[in-house]
Amino acid sequence: MLQNLQGMKNNLFATAILVLAAMSLAAQPMQEGEKSIAINVNPVFRYIGNFFSDNENYNNDLNLSGAGLIYRSVYKENRALRLSANIDVNRSTDYFESAIWEQTSSAVNAYASIALGQEFFKVTPSSKLKLLKTKRSWRKYAGYDVRVFGSYNQRNYGYEPVPDLYGNNYNNSGPVGTRVISDVYNQRLGAGMGGFAGIEYYFSDHFFIGLEARASFFVAYQFDNVEKKQEYFYDRMLDQVVGLPGKESRGGEGLEFGFDSGLPIIFRAGFTF
Repeated sequence: MLQNLQGMKNNLFATAILVLAAMSLAAQPMQEGEKSIAINVNPVFRYIGNFFSDNENYNNDLNLSGAGLIYRSVYKENRALRLSANIDVNRSTDYFESAIWEQTSSAVNAYASIALGQEFFKVTPSSKLKLLKTKRSWRKYAGYDVRVFGSYNQRNYGYEPVPDLYGNNYNNSGPVGTRVISDVYNQRLGAGMGGFAGIEYYFSDHFFIGLEARASFFVAYQFDNVEKKQEYFYDRMLDQVVGLPGKESRGGEGLEFGFDSGLPIIFRAGFTF
């Protein structure tokens, strides 16, 4: 069943690429009023790169890490308005073993943004592409945008005791300790302004791939970080770790200023129409 789903996903991805290529052949030359749509292909590069991973337990799959979409409209010569949306969702699981327990942690990191901006561009024709009958090959651009964004991060911890490796030095019980059960952090809602620059290569008049670099400054409201901890001790009579009632600590709420850490380099593929 899982193999069938994976095969369907790969077929859909291949079909989407063919549709983009076909639409590029039917579009009109670049002029005032022309529009373009492009998608971030960072997840695809990561998916292809993971084929070379030597981790046999890794489940390679397309995900939303670095996914995004951008829409542009040329409103005058060499200028365009753009609307973009980005989402970055990562899930990870880590394992750690100590003399006291085996610890497994699972994390969810999410970031999403919507931006409106303006770009200034220049199209450079290339005589080397006469066989492709295209009037342009490179599109260089730079600009600025204003964005709103939100982020959420959470990590949960699970513990399994290793009784053979501890507890032998105590008459009745081991020492009291503290362990983290869950941690919620970097919960933000904010807005920022930034600049970007990029370059696009056109295979035809309307189909292109591109690379964009960006940086932005933001102000955000940081919600409380919430950390849940649990005190424990090893009970020799029971031969197990005994967890006491959990405690919750909060802190960090307030305004925050800084640089946006989401996707500094973006790879794209798209078409104009």
